Amino acid sequence: MRHHNVLWFASLSDGNTVYEGKGDYSVIPGQLSPWLRLQEHLNATGTYHLYLTSLGLYTADGQKYLLPPLGKNPSFAPYRKSPVKPISYNMFRQVDAEINQDGQSEKLYTVAEARYEQGTVQLYVDNSTKNSWVNFKPA
Repeated sequence: MRHHNVLWFASLSDGNTVYEGKGDYSVIPGQLSPWLRLQEHLNATGTYHLYLTSLGLYTADGQKYLLPPLGKNPSFAPYRKSPVKPISYNMFRQVDAEINQDGQSEKLYTVAEARYEQGTVQLYVDNSTKNSWVNFKPA
């Protein structure tokens, strides 16, 4: 199992914020990943519609990487003024590997996505360097 240095956090429509690696969303060997457990929790709320209002990534040293939120009054003014809001969020990990003269080089990224009708904004953060990149994938 790989050690993840870049983790997700999510704000929920009930006002709670949950963090990968903490509480109900700790890594438990042999069980679903924390992200999949969150998805199960969101889908199991029955008549009460619980959903994500924001998704971001964080590191143990306090760095945060934020996607545009769904919330009505975000603290970052340009998000408040934006007429376009995400319709959903997703998160996954991606490994890129290449073989060169020195052998195999491998990079692990944590990726958070904000999905819109027009396409998806993807936020990639390198697990080692913590460098980040943003990509837009048209619908």
